Amino acid sequence: IQDDKYVQTTSERMRLEVIGQRLLTGRVAVAQAAVRFGKLLFANTRAYRDMVFGSAAASVDGLAEFWERSEAKKCWAPGAEPALSEIPQLQALFREAGAKFERLDQFLGLVQSHLSADLQQNAIPSNKLVQAIAVGKVRAVETSIALCFRLKQEVGSYALMGDTGFEHTDFLQCCKFAEGDSRILMQ
Repeated sequence: IQDDKYVQTTSERMRLEVIGQRLLTGRVAVAQAAVRFGKLLFANTRAYRDMVFGSAAASVDGLAEFWERSEAKKCWAPGAEPALSEIPQLQALFREAGAKFERLDQFLGLVQSHLSADLQQNAIPSNKLVQAIAVGKVRAVETSIALCFRLKQEVGSYALMGDTGFEHTDFLQCCKFAEGDSRILMQ
């Protein structure tokens, strides 16, 4: 301390700066993980939705006798049995989720590239970048939570079955509080 100010006496980064960098990279990683989880849950559900029993039966040993050939997954509707893939609100949700996840991926990729450049140059990220990281984390997590919840509401009993991915949606709640509570970051 010189003249009541801290003076760096080594070339090593200050511990607070190192902790800050880890916090920022952690926020980007959490945001990307939330988006990845959401995309995988939608992909697994799409695979189930689009499943044609005849072609899927070949890969499931011993269950072929229970599967009807060339018949898409059916669901009940008054006066009809449409394929699950034909339900309009489910089609709309898949389109909406695809567009939102794509935008989030693009934004987080841009944020990550700027943060990587700063870290490689041993530069402190700008306030604008720090804010973009916080926004990306909150937006990615909250969007994934909302879309996955809506998907769960649309697919009904499928979401209650084991090995569908829905049993792991608490992961998104963990993301909400990891590397900074989303509610605090929004202030």
